[in-house]
Amino acid sequence: MHQEILLSREVSAIQIPSGDSLSLPAGTAVFITQRLGGTFTVATSQGLARISSQDADALGVNPEEEAKNRPKSSV
Repeated sequence: MHQEILLSREVSAIQIPSGDSLSLPAGTAVFITQRLGGTFTVATSQGLARISSQDADALGVNPEEEAKNRPKSSV
């Protein structure tokens, strides 16, 4: 179900669960495991990391398009 994505550019990320900053170089293979609150949790060869929505383009994701396609909740 998860699709491998190669980062198109270097991104800053937060390592989970330590909270340490790390840099993921362009070409790093990642798998998106969760999308929540504008951030992406990805699995890498170094473990789990959180990538900000500011760097969504490096994942090939357009947050504006995703927001349009997201079902609206009925409250």
